[in-house]
Amino acid sequence: MYNESFEKKWPSVIYPHAEVQLETIELLRKADELSVKAIENFSASAASKLFDQEIREVLLVVSNFPARRQKVIDKVKRTADALARDLEEAMQKDLSKSIANLENFIRILGKPHNDAAKERLDRVSRIEDELINVEKKLQKLQIEIQNLHVMI
Repeated sequence: MYNESFEKKWPSVIYPHAEVQLETIELLRKADELSVKAIENFSASAASKLFDQEIREVLLVVSNFPARRQKVIDKVKRTADALARDLEEAMQKDLSKSIANLENFIRILGKPHNDAAKERLDRVSRIEDELINVEKKLQKLQIEIQNLHVMI
């Protein structure tokens, strides 16, 4: 008796499978109702016009496809060219900056050697001047010696 009253009060707990079937049947009926309403509202002439319009649009799209494709290709090429130019400019700036840094590094690194070479050059120049002076003195002495021989 308790079982029967429980079943009457809550059949979904006792028979969950039956309730699922009822819910499924209800959903199918609602879907059928919507289908019937859609069929009732269906107009063959309107569908024909709409179908004809859709076919024309599809043909137009298909006929314009090569032009659209070419436009997309051109746009991609322009974008790629712009990117290549920007990249080349950036690389050129980086190269110029690297060259300037390298020149500065070499100048700093070579300064002691350059100064030493200038000092050697100055010393060689002084020695050369001294040698020229010594040579002139030697020539004078040779002339004096020759003059002395002539006098003797």
